[in-house]
Amino acid sequence: MIQRPRNTPPDMPRSATPAPVITHEGVYGTPPPRFVPARHSEARAWLGLACVFAVTLWLAAFSLVQITALGVATPTHQRTVAAIAEADRWIGLHALRLCSTATSNSPGDTANLDGFPVYGIVIRNTEVPCASDGLDRTAFRDLLLTRAAELVYLRGAAAFTKDERTPDAASLLTGTGLTRLLLDTVTVNTHDWATIPAYALTALVLLLAVLILLSGDQRLRRLGASILIGALPVIGSVLALRLLLGLLGPDPIPDPMLHELTEVVRSLVWLPARNAVIVAVAGLALILPTLLRRH
Repeated sequence: MIQRPRNTPPDMPRSATPAPVITHEGVYGTPPPRFVPARHSEARAWLGLACVFAVTLWLAAFSLVQITALGVATPTHQRTVAAIAEADRWIGLHALRLCSTATSNSPGDTANLDGFPVYGIVIRNTEVPCASDGLDRTAFRDLLLTRAAELVYLRGAAAFTKDERTPDAASLLTGTGLTRLLLDTVTVNTHDWATIPAYALTALVLLLAVLILLSGDQRLRRLGASILIGALPVIGSVLALRLLLGLLGPDPIPDPMLHELTEVVRSLVWLPARNAVIVAVAGLALILPTLLRRH
């Protein structure tokens, strides 16, 4: 029979179990049951955390591989070179000379591209599109920027220097420094370097996903949460970069070159944003069924 403690309020039900009292003589009453964590819960928590970091790194590496792929890098460098070199203005100044040298010199000779900031471009005289009314500026512009983009993709910012010398250092807080960072990042070397980690991280994410699916109850929910949380840092980074680009100046930015380079970067950052949103939606799709079943 359970006796009511002396200071028990009169409205306390008799069937209630009194709280345990601990004295030097012993423990009176029944202590609450000891909390015992679920078996392997700590291992599952670490597994989910590892999956979060792996998804974030995989998204970054996979997006970098996409950005530096030839199909994306070529139009990117075409726009960049056109902005830096003021290609339309340069072609307008040299149109007559290009056609005169193309018709007077040997067809196998290369066109004289003196004054164009990208060094090493090879265009044969036979490739210069000249007609009776002069240079076909649109066709020559496409040819010139395509050849220049190929060199920048291979050499980075060094394509703007003679003898492939390393350009002088510039602060990343300046337009010159950001331009060089863009030119040196979107290259074939970066693409090759990022491809191996991207494949390795793909295998790691798949392995962690399988382990989570084999690790007990609420497997789809834990896997979906890990995927969703892993995509959030990439989405946040893209939003922060977009905000930073918006703070560079009014739209349009007064400097045409800086405005064009900013637009190039804005177009590139949509690739990782799109990838991260797709991954986040996939993670959310794994979580929703378990949440709906609860309700």
